[in-house]
Amino acid sequence: MLVKSVRLAGLWHGKGAIAATGLLLLSSCGGGTPTTEDAQATLCGNLKLFGESLQTLASIDRSSSVTELNDALNSVNTSLSAVKQSAAEVKEAKINELDRAYQNLDEAVKEIPNDATLADAFSSIEDELKAVEDAESQMGIDLNCSDAAQ
Repeated sequence: MLVKSVRLAGLWHGKGAIAATGLLLLSSCGGGTPTTEDAQATLCGNLKLFGESLQTLASIDRSSSVTELNDALNSVNTSLSAVKQSAAEVKEAKINELDRAYQNLDEAVKEIPNDATLADAFSSIEDELKAVEDAESQMGIDLNCSDAAQ
C-alpha cells in the first residue's frame, strides 16, 4: 500500500522536477551565458545536492514515516533534474551512466509489490540505489568536483 501511495503521489516521476526546472529557468534569466568554470561549479553543486538526497533516501528504514519517504523521493527527483539541467551546460559532463543507473532504480521501484513494507521495499532496491550513488560519485570524480564524491 505504501509504495502504491508513493507512486500515485507522482513523486517518483518528478513533479518536484517541474519546480526545479522553473527555478533554473528563473535563475538563468539573470546575466548571459555562464563561463565554463561557472557552469561546472553549478553542476558540481547540484551533484553534491543530489548525493545528499540519495543519502537521505538510503537512510529510510522501518521507523521512517511515509511523509519522510515521500520527501526523500521528491528531493531525489528535484535534485536529479537540476543535475541534468546543469550537465547540459558542461561539455565534459557524462550523464549517461548516472541516468542509466537511475532508470534501473526507477524500474526496481516499479516492481515493488504494493503490499511491501518500507523495510522490504528498500531491501529490494538496495543494489540499484547503490549503483546510483556510485554513478553520482564517479561523475563528481570525473568532473573534479571537490565535494561531490563522498
